[in-house]
Amino acid sequence: MAADAETMARKQLGEAERALKRLTQELERATAGLRSARIDPGKLRSAHARVHRFLKRHRNLARMAGGRAFDSLSEATQARLLWFEREMAALVAAMHKGRWVERSADLDPARDPDRIIADIERARRQWSFQGLGTLKKHLEAGVTHAKDGGMWLGLVPMAIFLAILAAMIHEILSRRPKD
Repeated sequence: MAADAETMARKQLGEAERALKRLTQELERATAGLRSARIDPGKLRSAHARVHRFLKRHRNLARMAGGRAFDSLSEATQARLLWFEREMAALVAAMHKGRWVERSADLDPARDPDRIIADIERARRQWSFQGLGTLKKHLEAGVTHAKDGGMWLGLVPMAIFLAILAAMIHEILSRRPKD
């Protein structure tokens, strides 16, 4: 019975970690337009939906860390499960904070581009997350394209949010405990 729980946990963790890597790649592709001001709205919506599906699909795995079978797992699997539980909680928190960023970066053609950068800086300080520094540079380069309005302007909040999530997931994966 304990061997079955171990095998199942390892299999689910492996699937979740591979899904997290794929999600990171999709988020990075979706937000690549920040650098060139060529944002594809379809890619952004798809990536946003995938984040929600990932969190919904793997929430039971995160709950397994508190389950009865947890004690029967090996120490390595327990460490990976605890890591996954903690990082899932961080992603859920990021989704909620991301809604704040989307609201605060709600742009209109009259909005001062410097104010956009200030919003990103405020989010960076609030999260103390290094990935936002790079995002700020890309956004500063793209703001000149946004001054004349157009489609790009309306997609900036979602792109900002997805770029932040991609950076967070990349950071999460780099801290993953090894077997």
